[in-house]
Amino acid sequence: MLTYQLRNRSYGSFAYMLLTVVMATSISQSGTTTHHAMRSLPSTVNQHDISALGVDQTTGAGERSLAKSERQKTLDRLLVNYDPRIPPNYEEDFPVQVQVQLHITSIDSISESNMDFSIGMFLDQTWNDSRLEFEKLPNLLALELDSRMMDKIWVPDLFISNEKRAVVHAVTVPNKLMHIYPEGRVQYSIRITATLKCNMDLRKFPLDSQTCNVIMESYGYSTDNLVFLWNPVPVIRDENLVIAQFDLGAMDTLTCDKIYVGVNYTCIKLQFALVRHSGYYLIQVYVPSIMIVILSWVSFWLDIEAVPARISLGLLTVLTMTTQSGGARADLPKVSYIKGIDVWMATCLIFVFAALIEFACVNVKSRVERRRRESSKGAMTSAQAGDKDNTEDMKLLQQRRTFKDQLRMFKTNRALARTIDRVSRIAFPGAFVVFNLVYWCVYVFWSPDPSDVA
Repeated sequence: MLTYQLRNRSYGSFAYMLLTVVMATSISQSGTTTHHAMRSLPSTVNQHDISALGVDQTTGAGERSLAKSERQKTLDRLLVNYDPRIPPNYEEDFPVQVQVQLHITSIDSISESNMDFSIGMFLDQTWNDSRLEFEKLPNLLALELDSRMMDKIWVPDLFISNEKRAVVHAVTVPNKLMHIYPEGRVQYSIRITATLKCNMDLRKFPLDSQTCNVIMESYGYSTDNLVFLWNPVPVIRDENLVIAQFDLGAMDTLTCDKIYVGVNYTCIKLQFALVRHSGYYLIQVYVPSIMIVILSWVSFWLDIEAVPARISLGLLTVLTMTTQSGGARADLPKVSYIKGIDVWMATCLIFVFAALIEFACVNVKSRVERRRRESSKGAMTSAQAGDKDNTEDMKLLQQRRTFKDQLRMFKTNRALARTIDRVSRIAFPGAFVVFNLVYWCVYVFWSPDPSDVA
């Protein structure tokens, strides 16, 4: 019975093989590929039967599977004796040279009160590690590592020395990139958003320009083991980069090696200029303050007797100027030197206050003479009602003389008060125009020395 089953199984297998060969031949004659013939086979066909048919397994998905396997084997070979704790060339007599490139995507949140700014960038580093050399694979430019594999590769200990806060983006995965080329060249890139310090000189504010830096150093390796260099194309700016209230000026790349405790550490620096837009302050600060000063001059055209109107106008302009001055300087740091906005606001406040003082002087002269005239009229009335003896007549003549003298003085002082108003109508605007000429010439063309700032 067992022999019979074996024979039947052998005959069935032989018949199945004949059927398979016939099907493959017919499909080939109709122009169909071998891959389609394989797909048309029943699911019971095993790997040995397919090999017997002579089907090429190195095409299509099979080729991709083999290529992927070669990459895995290459990575495994590279990391067999690799120690990420040791930098390249550690046993040699020359340091690792790391080329750095910045791709700036945004510069914003520039704060004068905190003296800092926020920058978003891609930080690219490139170096050679001979331990990672491998034979070039077909159709493969470089090995692209996953973020979990990057922890097994040595990377430079670069840090930004003027950083206040920084974050490496991790949505939806850590924004890191590492490519390993056959010659052992490693390209490492991370996406960073950082808040950096920027020491600002605000003596010309708001007609100023600031110079800010991105300073990068090695934290633990001296220049004997690690050196940072700028890439031949050191900085790339995003085409859509726009900064509110500023224009991004020239960028310079510098070397700034530093010595700590007698050890020399590598350092590179990106220095760029920020030129402030003055249009916002012209509209929000300068033009309103000029209008307030001009409004204070209206009192010079009002009558001397219009005391309530002139007092109200003077107080209104002084209080408004004080409020605007405080608002314009609310977001500025409390520095020890005088800023351009301080000079402007203080001078405008002096002008409106001087207009109020001018009215006070004019009003005092007019009011004193008015009281003298009223007292003179009272004395003359009482003199006419008294006895008409010689003694009284003599007194009356003296009083009349005194009244005439007082009336003459009153007319003189009142004319003087009106003259002060007429002179003020010309003197105040003229002085303000002279101040504007001096102010704008100085703060537009003056270039202060940054070393003079305490």
